[in-house]
Amino acid sequence: NVYLDTQLRESMSEAVEKKFLEALKAGKVKFSYKKVDGSTREAVGTLKADLMDGAKATDKKVEDGKKKHFVPPTVIVYWDLEAAGFRSFRKENFIKYEAVKEDKKEG
Repeated sequence: NVYLDTQLRESMSEAVEKKFLEALKAGKVKFSYKKVDGSTREAVGTLKADLMDGAKATDKKVEDGKKKHFVPPTVIVYWDLEAAGFRSFRKENFIKYEAVKEDKKEG
């Protein structure tokens, strides 16, 4: 059944998206996606507030009304830990992800 197969794929992608966003909110995540030019982008990102150095300045611009963006539901926005800035990609270009385990050194 083609309809059922399509529904199953969509529900699975929603489940993956939900887990991916939860992982971003919990800490560092390594992931990859296809860029507009067709190349693959390997990224390390987060949506965890205490890891987003520099995001407060960006938030301030938004509050001042200097920068307001509508993010369509087909796009995922994340804080790029390597470039220290917000980046985004289309959900259909998502390839894979893995949460980065934090090294908790006591001492």
